[in-house]
Amino acid sequence: MKSKPSTPCPTAAQVEAIEALRAAAASVDALTVVDEPTLEGADLSVKLSFDMSVFAPGPGGLKVGPVEEFTLTLPEGFPWALPRARVAHHRWLGEPHVLNGNRLCLFLDPQREWSPVAGGEGELARLWTWIDDAVAGRHNSATALHHGFGGVTSVPTSGAVTLVVGAELGGLRPGIRRITVEERSSHRLEVVAGDGSQGRKIPALLVVSLQQLPAGLPRTLEGIVAALHSPWRSGTGLRRESAGFPKRDMTVGRIERLVRDTVPSEPVVVVVAAPNRAVAGNGSYDLMAVRLTAGAARAAVANLKNPDAEVGPVLEFLNVDDVRPDISMRRDDGRPTSWYVGKRVEVWGCGALGSWVAELLVRAGVRRLVVRDVASVSSGLLVRQNYVDADVGASKAEALAIRLRAIAPDVEILNEASAFAANLDELGDESDLIIDATASAPIAGWLDLAAKCASPDLYIAQIATDSTSATLGLVTLTSTSCVPSEVDRQVRDRVFADPTLEGFRILWDPADDLLTPARGCSTPTFRGSAADVMGVAASAVSLLGGLLRAGRSGAQLFALPHSPAVAPALTWVPARVDDAVSSAT
Repeated sequence: MKSKPSTPCPTAAQVEAIEALRAAAASVDALTVVDEPTLEGADLSVKLSFDMSVFAPGPGGLKVGPVEEFTLTLPEGFPWALPRARVAHHRWLGEPHVLNGNRLCLFLDPQREWSPVAGGEGELARLWTWIDDAVAGRHNSATALHHGFGGVTSVPTSGAVTLVVGAELGGLRPGIRRITVEERSSHRLEVVAGDGSQGRKIPALLVVSLQQLPAGLPRTLEGIVAALHSPWRSGTGLRRESAGFPKRDMTVGRIERLVRDTVPSEPVVVVVAAPNRAVAGNGSYDLMAVRLTAGAARAAVANLKNPDAEVGPVLEFLNVDDVRPDISMRRDDGRPTSWYVGKRVEVWGCGALGSWVAELLVRAGVRRLVVRDVASVSSGLLVRQNYVDADVGASKAEALAIRLRAIAPDVEILNEASAFAANLDELGDESDLIIDATASAPIAGWLDLAAKCASPDLYIAQIATDSTSATLGLVTLTSTSCVPSEVDRQVRDRVFADPTLEGFRILWDPADDLLTPARGCSTPTFRGSAADVMGVAASAVSLLGGLLRAGRSGAQLFALPHSPAVAPALTWVPARVDDAVSSAT
């Protein structure tokens, strides 16, 4: 005997939230709970009516009637799953923070704007705030995400592939043109300039719409063509506008040609750009992208030419990683490391400090990086240096360069199995900055020669840490008008003359108990974990960036917060340039 399927019941959290909404309605004259809540699958929905006269209208605000109804939905996982809100009409199509015309974008940043402990009261407060801001005109189209497509980036697709779009896309204006998409991995495609170089090429079209598509991008090729030809008119509900562009025949013809030139087994990509009228320039266009097999594309094109055909295949929507310079800003913008953007740097020594410094420089945006080291990777180094087990036995410089190229393929990374550059006269022509992370006396002498021979535009920096904990740091910066060893002597004299800086003396007078990692001929080294040396390297890169931005010669002494040494957190020691210059000459 078969058992009857159980009738779904609301969860305790859903019931509690509905009771909170009813209690709020009983105490707020402008709010009414309409009808009983209804279950849609496992989601519980309730309709709320608002007297809109309590909301003060403002310039550019949402046009509302005397009374508006909203449907709040509490998903099965509420309150850990976000509540949703919608309206039954499309009068607000194209308004900022209205998704596809009838869903409200209650949360721009759910991680900060929603707390599960808020329950029904929190959901109501969020909806009330949304209405108040919308009516007052505080919702800004210029900051509304993906406003050109009705606030929705894509139709969710399980395991969706990402399409990276950068400056290679070029300028945007209404029309259609071919672009090149390259397959970088099974989960990543990228728009490239010209023929590209790294992966399989995928035929693609860029279709730039004259008008925004406030109802979003349809799920079929037929729907996309129709939306471009006559998009929904913003603010007037679901009514077609006749002045769309590109026109149907033009779009169908270009897609047909693209498919005709494609091997049947190969996929094709269509990128659609739609404008946000509140933003100017290329950055005003939002992007969406779809992919389908050439066979599916052929079927879709055939359907487009046959009005009696069934609806074509559903498209695979791609996640668009939009990093065009017009719309994207580096996350480290304004920080001291911004000095490194576009610079040419050499790192001498790829050990405990230099290996991490090199990675931080690549992430900071250098244009060219040379890493130098004569040693190879051994197993014991993995405790604190920026290498992996597969690197053991390889040249440090070569292994590090491979890692850095994987982080930033567009950066020119050179590796040299030498401790320093032999041709001093060309250093300033090829590099803007040398960072010495070797703690080597011979290399320090070589840098003194570089200061006398290289271009006057070259900066020379040295970084070091202490031998007992790797929690103290020293960053020295000089231009080629100063001898690095003289500036280092000045800093040392200051440290040994100032009792408050006594903890830093170990930087020039190392402890006798250096670590011998293994018996036999193992070279003694300092103590310190990866966490310690990474902290010193990161602080050194930021502090050095600040000195370079300010053009200051001298040294920064610093101590990590957990340092066992009694030393101030940060001490600036300016260089006495006249003394340093006299030594250089």
